Amino acid sequence: MAAKFKVGDTVKLNDEGLKTIWGSTVGLSKMKTIPFIVSQIDSESITFPEETYVMEVSDPDLNQYLLSDYMFDLVTRAPNKSKQTVAMDIY
Repeated sequence: MAAKFKVGDTVKLNDEGLKTIWGSTVGLSKMKTIPFIVSQIDSESITFPEETYVMEVSDPDLNQYLLSDYMFDLVTRAPNKSKQTVAMDIY
């Protein structure tokens, strides 16, 4: 099964993310309002049988922590890249 996010998705930290990174949710509600863009996500899960995917977001300070998909909630899905047709002239 694939990760629930893809590169380009906009995500926000959830309570599980706050607890994992800072050990608490107290006084950190502002962090749940900050949108981050997924910049990288592993193609393979680091756990079994539960799937957990390591990822990076648009904030280098947050990327110092081991981030995974269960720590975030989806805000908006990245648009699908349409396949571009390349026209070639044959001489």
